Parts: sequence; structure tokens; C-alpha cells
Amino acid sequence: MFFHVGIVIAAYAGVRVFEAISNKFPSIGGNNVGGNSANEASLPLSGRAASSVDLRVKAQKPEIENTLQRAEQKHLHYANASMLSTGLLVTRNLLPAAGPLGFVCYAYSVLPEMRRAERSLIQDRQITADLAFVSLNMLTLSLGWYSTTAFSLWMMYSGKSAHVSARRKLNKGASHFFTDSSDTVWVIKNAVELEIPVDEVKVNDFVVLSEGLRIPFDGVLHEGQIEVNQYILTGELQPVEKGINAPVYANTVVVSGRAVIRVVNNNTADLA
Repeated sequence: MFFHVGIVIAAYAGVRVFEAISNKFPSIGGNNVGGNSANEASLPLSGRAASSVDLRVKAQKPEIENTLQRAEQKHLHYANASMLSTGLLVTRNLLPAAGPLGFVCYAYSVLPEMRRAERSLIQDRQITADLAFVSLNMLTLSLGWYSTTAFSLWMMYSGKSAHVSARRKLNKGASHFFTDSSDTVWVIKNAVELEIPVDEVKVNDFVVLSEGLRIPFDGVLHEGQIEVNQYILTGELQPVEKGINAPVYANTVVVSGRAVIRVVNNNTADLA
């Protein structure tokens, strides 16, 4: 049992030696295990000076989106590897060859977390959740709970992926809170979509909503399905799905989807 812990530690030491050699001789190449996903996922979404928040949010939105997307993909990648490890380790009694393969997948999945734990302990001199998780993971591994150890790793990566995904959706809609509302909207009249000024919209008109738009009026979903960022009203980080007859509120943001709402209140509130 402790033999497996020793193998994982030895594998990690080998990776760190290779990284050190790669840094000294760049021609050898090689990326750090786990990359900078921890740093990438913790990049701030805002916090800019009020006088320039609009321009800076616009400029940084693509960069932040790409960074969060890469972090989410990395977490999903290691989640898939740890789930494969769990499946292989569960079936190792029926298929003896599955045991070594599952352990290799586990070692591959846990190395990025060991790198983050080392960084927090040696560089930051802090005891963080990453360090605590790796310590407990090694403990369960030493006790011989192989499939449980791999499954806990999958849960951790899945949780991180879900967290970054929520931040991506929040970031996707948040920048619209700092921009001016459009002076026009698309409405459906006589089965035709027309663009008209916002101040000409009346109660019971049908307004078309699409991804990335701020909802201009309170209304009820008449057609379609959308995800709405209601952070400005409720403080929720996770977008809310809206289906037929669901209420929507002015100044919230459509994160994804396309729909038609029936306006119930044509008074707008300018938050810009």
C-alpha cells in the first residue's frame, strides 16, 4: 500500500526534475504539470477604477474568457482521467490488467494537484485546501482504498470545473452591466421582426431576445428558452434557465439562447 504512495511521489519527483531541466535547457521543452490553471481560474473579473471600467472590461473580456475556458478544459481533462482511473480500479479484481492501468491514470491525474500543494506550501508558505486534499488523498491511497481515492479526485476536479464554468457564464454577462443600453430593440409585429426605438415599445408587445443582450423590460417568456444572468438583482453567480411563461426582469442579461418575451412593464431603468 505504501508502495503505491512511494511510486506516486517518485513520479512527481521525476516530473519536477524534468521541469527543472527544461527550464535550464529550453530546447528540451515541456509544460508544467497542471500548468497555471490555478492562477488562471483565480484571475479577477473586475476590480477596475470606476472612471475606466467600461473600456477595460471590454478590452479584457476576450482575454479573461479564454483564460477561464482553458482552465475549465484542463479540469475536465483531469476529471475524465480520474474517472477512467476509478472505473479501472473498481474492476481490477475481475480484470487484473485494469489495476496497473487504473493506477497510472490516477498518478497522471493527481500530479497537478501535488504541484499546487507544493506551490502553496513552499512558495506561498500557506496550508491551503490543495495541500489538505493531497494529504488526505495520499492517506486513503496508503490504506488501500484505491477506487475511493481515484473517485475523490474526480469529485474535486468536477467541482473545480463547475466553479470555473459558473465564473465563465458570469463573466460573459457581467460586462454588459457596464455598457449603455441599446436605443433600439427587435419586436415582432404581424409575424415580422422589426427594429424600433426602445421608447416606442408598449405593454404586450413581443420583444426578441438573443445571447449577450441586456433585457430591456420586465416580461414573460412567450417563446424559446434562455439562460439569464440575474446577478445584479439576486447575487446569484449561476445563470437561471427560463422557459415558457417564466418571468424575466429588466437589466438582467441573456447568457445563452434565443427567446421572445411579452412585455408587462415598458418602463426601463438605466444602470449604465
